[in-house]
Amino acid sequence: MDGADLLDFVFQVVLPFTVVVLGVLIFWVLPIYLGVRWAREKGYSPLWMLFGINPMGAWIAAAILQVCPPRDRCVECQRFIRKDFEVCPYCRCDQLEFAPEETTGGD
Repeated sequence: MDGADLLDFVFQVVLPFTVVVLGVLIFWVLPIYLGVRWAREKGYSPLWMLFGINPMGAWIAAAILQVCPPRDRCVECQRFIRKDFEVCPYCRCDQLEFAPEETTGGD
């Protein structure tokens, strides 16, 4: 194989293969990674990203997890609950009892 054949091989085989691999990483793996990260940060199950089996499903699940509101942890049982709950649905602990007091700005 001389230099011209090697150059043709690179431009006809290696370069398109590299572009396809990078495309798969960007359009398939990236939304799965972002979706898992957002799910953990907001208190949702990362199993939502099982929709990532289909590339379009990965983008849809990641978009849903991005716009979902974050959830708080119960002060007693530490399970994730919605922020507007006054009583934990799991342990029946009153969340308002442990809420931080609001302070005024004047000293």
